[in-house]
Amino acid sequence: MSIEREQQPSLSLRCPACSGPARVRNSQDLSSSTRKLYMQCKDTRCRCIFESIAETTKVFAPSMLPESEQNPQMLRMRKGKNFAAKGKGGALPNSSEEPAG
Repeated sequence: MSIEREQQPSLSLRCPACSGPARVRNSQDLSSSTRKLYMQCKDTRCRCIFESIAETTKVFAPSMLPESEQNPQMLRMRKGKNFAAKGKGGALPNSSEEPAG
């Protein structure tokens, strides 16, 4: 009998030295929406170690939690000028909806 391990999501970034795939070795919270990533190139000949930043910049589908349970920073991202202009039923980016003009 085999034991299945939970597959963790992966983040795919390229090495700045050789453009090969890199993996996250470690990470550190900088804020509720930003993480510092310590990366290493997977190419055994390169093995470059570098730092990257991962940041949440926009929310396209709002949380279903009551607003009182949501992070205020997330609410500000959701309620930006695009959210206010289109309302909760606004179109996602790259949609075929054209602005009226």
